[in-house]
Amino acid sequence: SIVVEKPYLSMLRTPGKLIMVPSLTDREGSQKESPSGQAGAAPRAVMISTIEFKDGSLELHDATVSRPPLKTKIVQIDAVIRDVAAPTSGRTRFDLSGIVKGVKRDGQVKLNGWVGPGARDSSSRIALVAADMVALQLYLVKKNEAKVTKGTLDLNLDSEVRNNNLD
Repeated sequence: SIVVEKPYLSMLRTPGKLIMVPSLTDREGSQKESPSGQAGAAPRAVMISTIEFKDGSLELHDATVSRPPLKTKIVQIDAVIRDVAAPTSGRTRFDLSGIVKGVKRDGQVKLNGWVGPGARDSSSRIALVAADMVALQLYLVKKNEAKVTKGTLDLNLDSEVRNNNLD
């Protein structure tokens, strides 16, 4: 088990991509050889039963809705990720809750579900409670067509993905 206290993560969403900043998956400058010095050696399997995040924060910069990217901040994140395997072998389960910062007020977010090997299959449920519509207006109305001045949004969304297709 791993416990991380007060983690911070910044992410950039672009069309078709979600990038962690700095990128944890960037292979530029990485070695072609395995740590044992043998090129082409099979990677060692790793299994982590639980990763727990306490009082974390996330900044999501979304370039799909505006330029410069819209920044959404989620704080007081508590999350548990279970059955993390590399290379991936089974379902990785997750459960997250936090506070979505708003312009006029803060709301709550809860997210739970699982992701299968290679992220081709997943099941998730997201719930927003009293989220500030002013902060989310670029997702709700077209630019210059209307302006949101106040209001809250409650949302319950279930998502099922099979073979990279949304059911």
